[in-house]
Amino acid sequence: MTGLYNNTNKVNINSLTDWISGALQPGDVNDVLYIQGLSKIVTIKDKQMCSNKEVRIIACEHSYIYIDASVRLISIVNCVNTTVFVASVKKVCTIDKCENLTVTVASNFLRIGNTIDSTINYYGSFNPVLYGDNRGIILGPYNGNYTDLIDRIKEAEIPISYKNIQSYDNPLVLNEIEDDNMNHKIQKIDHFSAFILPDNFKPIFPSSMKNYDPLIFGSSDKQNDKENEVGTLDSTGTILPILCPNTYRDAIK
Repeated sequence: MTGLYNNTNKVNINSLTDWISGALQPGDVNDVLYIQGLSKIVTIKDKQMCSNKEVRIIACEHSYIYIDASVRLISIVNCVNTTVFVASVKKVCTIDKCENLTVTVASNFLRIGNTIDSTINYYGSFNPVLYGDNRGIILGPYNGNYTDLIDRIKEAEIPISYKNIQSYDNPLVLNEIEDDNMNHKIQKIDHFSAFILPDNFKPIFPSSMKNYDPLIFGSSDKQNDKENEVGTLDSTGTILPILCPNTYRDAIK
């Protein structure tokens, strides 16, 4: 799969389909973590519990699930009114048969099927794939921020690049419906905000973000203005997403 991540090469759809099929093959049962049937629960899973495992989130409702790890695969199925944060996914993130989800995920590949009224903020190697009967899907840029995030993304072998920051913006829609806006919309800038994480996740404050993501500060002639600005943001406790387009981040400022 290494060649498929080369930003200069286009990926043949058949090659991509074959890779996804291989990635979704079931692994060892001991490498699967089930998060199932939660109702009005907040749960945090760390690296020790689920690193490099397949995670299956099934039939949860009115719950908050935070995963601070690079997992191998993740599937979110039959969930309602649930918020899910996943630091990174090495292969495929699948969202299927869900309603009113809020998901933030960095993944090499994302597919969404038969899901309604859900918001997915995404960073990844490929544009999302929408299949089946989706309604009211909002796709937006990745909105996470915490100190281990870049390490988790590197552990998942997801390249850090401007191309991947923009990957949410042009999904591949496999089903045909008369009004594409019923299927999905791109998140409006004024509806975008940083994902609020529990205290276990220590944020990167604006003055330190240039050490993690040079894309934030742009050209050197604007460096001083940016540094003055982020000093003010630090004093107010403002948290800014790391891997999102500057236009979205500036709207929060």
